[in-house]
Amino acid sequence: MDFLDDRTRILVLEWNKNDADEVERAEKTFTTYLKKGWIAFAVTPEEKRMHVYTFDPAVEKIILAPIVEGG
Repeated sequence: MDFLDDRTRILVLEWNKNDADEVERAEKTFTTYLKKGWIAFAVTPEEKRMHVYTFDPAVEKIILAPIVEGG
C-alpha cells in the first residue's frame, strides 16, 4: 500500500504482461477493489493516468484509490 497523503491509501498494481500468474493476481486484485468502490487509473509509459473500468493486461500498471468524501 502506498499513501496519496497522510490519510489516503492507494494501491499500485504492476505486473509483467507475459507472466500469466502475475496477470491473474493483478486482475483479481483489480476486480476485488473495484467491487469495494475504489477507482482505477491506468498509467501509460509516459506516466499519464486514464480512468479505467476494466482490466487490460497490456497496461502493466494501475493505480487504485478509494473514493474520498469531502466536507
